Amino acid sequence: MARNKSKSRQAALGLHSSNGAAPSGSKKRALPPLPSAKRARQEVGEVQERAREVKAGATNELELGHEVLAQQAEEAQSGIDGEEQELPGGVLVEELETTTETLLRLVGCADRIAGRDFRAFRSALHQFHTAHSLATGLSTSLPSRISSALGSGRWLDARVALVEMRLRGQKPRLGALQRWVRECDAAAGGKQEGEEEEVWKTLEEIMRTVDPSVDRQTGEEEIVQNRKGVRRMKEWGSKKAREQRDLWEELQNGSLLSNESLEELRAPFQVLETVPGAARKPPNAYPCILYHSPVQHPLISLPTPAEPATGAPHPFVPGLSLLENVLSPTEAHTIIKMAEARGLEPDEPLGREGGASTLAHNLVWIIPEDYHSAFYARIAHLLPAELAGSKLAGINRRWRIYRYRPGALYRPHVDGAWPASSVSYPASGASGAASYVYDSDPLLYSRLTLLLYLNDGFTGGHTTYFLPATDTQGVLAYPLRPTTGGAAVFPHGNADGSLLHEGSGVGQGAKWVVRTEVLYAVGRDGRGGADK
Repeated sequence: MARNKSKSRQAALGLHSSNGAAPSGSKKRALPPLPSAKRARQEVGEVQERAREVKAGATNELELGHEVLAQQAEEAQSGIDGEEQELPGGVLVEELETTTETLLRLVGCADRIAGRDFRAFRSALHQFHTAHSLATGLSTSLPSRISSALGSGRWLDARVALVEMRLRGQKPRLGALQRWVRECDAAAGGKQEGEEEEVWKTLEEIMRTVDPSVDRQTGEEEIVQNRKGVRRMKEWGSKKAREQRDLWEELQNGSLLSNESLEELRAPFQVLETVPGAARKPPNAYPCILYHSPVQHPLISLPTPAEPATGAPHPFVPGLSLLENVLSPTEAHTIIKMAEARGLEPDEPLGREGGASTLAHNLVWIIPEDYHSAFYARIAHLLPAELAGSKLAGINRRWRIYRYRPGALYRPHVDGAWPASSVSYPASGASGAASYVYDSDPLLYSRLTLLLYLNDGFTGGHTTYFLPATDTQGVLAYPLRPTTGGAAVFPHGNADGSLLHEGSGVGQGAKWVVRTEVLYAVGRDGRGGADK
């Protein structure tokens, strides 16, 4: 067919046939001029350009249709009736768009946002960057990676990062250590199968990172194993017989205070300050009431004891000592009676800070100076005269009196350091009220925890210290048995040397204990970022 068309075209143009002969009977005539090659190419180009325009028009119409549909879909998503769509955090879509546009505009003048007007903006931007890095694990900082993994329950990732930190010879700061332990506490007792064991494996790696040296004796192990991955060692404590009085039962049936004048018992404790629960750190469901003793009272006098205080170091837990005869049973029980007559407040931190602990009721008492002097004189010779170049200076007058009733416990934690607290009284003859001074001397800071046991007529309730095992993987638990009028003293305030410990659950009865600190003269630069 193509060949026939070619012949027809040749005939129409007056061309010779394929055999070179002219058509019979035709006259020889001149051929019409052919279009030039340049003109032919122009015509072909014009046709192709027209085709492209048509195609582009159709494509644009199709894309416009898609854009209209997409816009309609977005409008429907954000609310057909004009309702505004909320993003996480209560942020509206319009607000996010405005924020994004603002940030993009500021990119061009990033060198000009160092002024005071941008201070709040820079702070918010830094907080967002930090939170995003922790949430996504994108931060290159090992402590940040560990915090992110612990916060999201990625226990294996946390342990891998802890091992890397140890291999690099790095140690966490105290604040990071305390946060990590709190994250573990918050996850402890979880309903997921095996999570408790994962938490203890992670705590073990945290302890090994803080103190890589595990060359120490361990002591004899008990048969009882109360947690997976934790080996309980034999309890250690005073050889004295425990008292037979069940003060919790006496408190419940009313006999503890029945023969006492409640007014007389309450007299030494006067309200100094009340801190609302929301203002506490961390926020709490209950307020913290601080008491002081503005006048001398026979109930809070400490005469020279008949038997001097003694002390002994723990054979296996570094830095831990047990002091005995710090208070007589009568002196210890008097503190209990005064506190119960005045009333102890529950202690329930809000959010994840509360963790799995079932905490105690408490009362805060700023002891008077003369009481402090008499108490300190009893034990000063049993305390380290110097620690890390800092000289022994006294006892913190801020005493926290706790009552752990049956079932109450304070899960594993690391203590922080505290400043010296006191009370400021008006000058003699001047008007005005007393005021609480949280940090009364910038040159003093605590280096040791002092737990003063006020009774021992209960089961359980040990102060248990945890160390990584030396012979194999796992954690060793060393329970210290409380004794009335005795005290446990151990280091805190620095990540290296601070002891992971817990107030183990009380069985029958209740435990009363005072928490305070041993102060040292650390100088102006000696606080070193320690956290409370």
